[in-house]
Amino acid sequence: LNGPPDAPASLPRHGDYYVSLHRRVLEAQDHHADIYVSIHENAFPDDPQVRGGTCYALSRHGATDAEAAQLAQEENAADPQIAGVDFSHHSRMLNQVLTDLYQTSSIMAGDQLANDIISQFARVEPVYHRTVQHANFEVLRDPMIPSVLCETAFLSNPTQARELHPRHPGR
Repeated sequence: LNGPPDAPASLPRHGDYYVSLHRRVLEAQDHHADIYVSIHENAFPDDPQVRGGTCYALSRHGATDAEAAQLAQEENAADPQIAGVDFSHHSRMLNQVLTDLYQTSSIMAGDQLANDIISQFARVEPVYHRTVQHANFEVLRDPMIPSVLCETAFLSNPTQARELHPRHPGR
C-alpha cells in the first residue's frame, strides 16, 4: 500500500482481531491522514455466484439502495461510538456550520476517490457496482478526512474466497 515516501499507508491492526470503529477513525486522525480507505471483504450467502468489488462513500441523505443501508447498519452496529470535531467551546451553531462545510468538501473528495478506485478494480476483477454506492457508515463520518469503504470481493463466492485466502480454501 505504501507508494511515494510522502504518502505512507498506516494500518490500524496487524493481525486478525477486532478494532472498534471509533479506534479506526482515531488512528486515522492520529496519523493526520489525508484520506481514509476502509478495506473489507463482502458476503452474500444467498447467491454464491455474486462477485466483484465496489466502493461506498458517505451519504447524509440515506443509502443508495436497501442493500447499502443494510450493510451500513450491520457495520455500524459493531460500535456505536465515533469521534466528533470541536471547533469552538462557545458556539454550537458555528461548530455545525464548520462541520457541514468540511464534511461537504470531504464527501465530494470521497466520491471522487471511490470512482477512481472502482476504475482500478475494473482493471483486475469484476465490479459489483460500477457507480459509487452511498451509505452512512460510521467509519466514513470524519468531517475532515475524505473517506471510502471498499468491498474487495465476496467471501461467499468460492472462487473469490480462494483468491483472497489461498491458504484457507474452506473460507
